[in-house]
Amino acid sequence: MLAGYEEIQPGLADRIFRMTEAEAAHRHNLEIRIVQARIDQSREQFKEARRGQICAVAITFASLGAGLCAALKGHDVTGGILGVGGIGGIVTTFVIGRERS
Repeated sequence: MLAGYEEIQPGLADRIFRMTEAEAAHRHNLEIRIVQARIDQSREQFKEARRGQICAVAITFASLGAGLCAALKGHDVTGGILGVGGIGGIVTTFVIGRERS
């Protein structure tokens, strides 16, 4: 079959091979870029989740500190609400987040 192409136009079989090789290289390059984009996206999602966890810990400690401070100043109910509310909000967020995953 390739000999027939060469009879029609000399060098045509070589051009067909070069086009095929160029197309394969192009597809290979695209696949590498797609995989790298997915890896980068996964890294960004991990970083975002880590920042969220750090913020959650900071909010929890601030809430516990505010609750403790209020309780030590004689405002037991307010201190309890602040302490339990802060922890409850964070726990709820983590539970809901795990159910969606």
